[in-house]
Amino acid sequence: MWSSGILVLSGVTDALDGFIARRFNMGTKIGQLIDPVADKLTQVAVVTVLMFKWPIFSVLLLLFIVKESYMLIENLRLYRKSITLDGSKWYGKVATIVFYLTMVIAVFMPNLSQETIYLLVTSASAFQILALYKYIQLFTSLHKSHSK
Repeated sequence: MWSSGILVLSGVTDALDGFIARRFNMGTKIGQLIDPVADKLTQVAVVTVLMFKWPIFSVLLLLFIVKESYMLIENLRLYRKSITLDGSKWYGKVATIVFYLTMVIAVFMPNLSQETIYLLVTSASAFQILALYKYIQLFTSLHKSHSK
């Protein structure tokens, strides 16, 4: 119960922070850099804990780490060319939403059947793979268009 409460509090404060920053034009460069990192660390922490009860979550964690590592490396490569992405794309947002929904369902419904957990993890994993595939296409295209 405590960990569920902390997870909810984390999500609420993150959303409130983003709302305040946008609403009152208080966004900063450091905030834009740190906020996504904090989000990713929260996701990794929650999935790591869920792996203790349901080892299948290790598949989702591995895919998440591969996708996020790839995106970090490619964003750094683009940054060296003075190119930046204008935020995440729809497929990245959908993958993140499904990822969070999977975690929230698993955390708040700990008595789910093994089959339901497998279905949730498989769905979230499929969206991670889709997002990775689409980001590979995007980064490849950006590198090609700026290498001429």
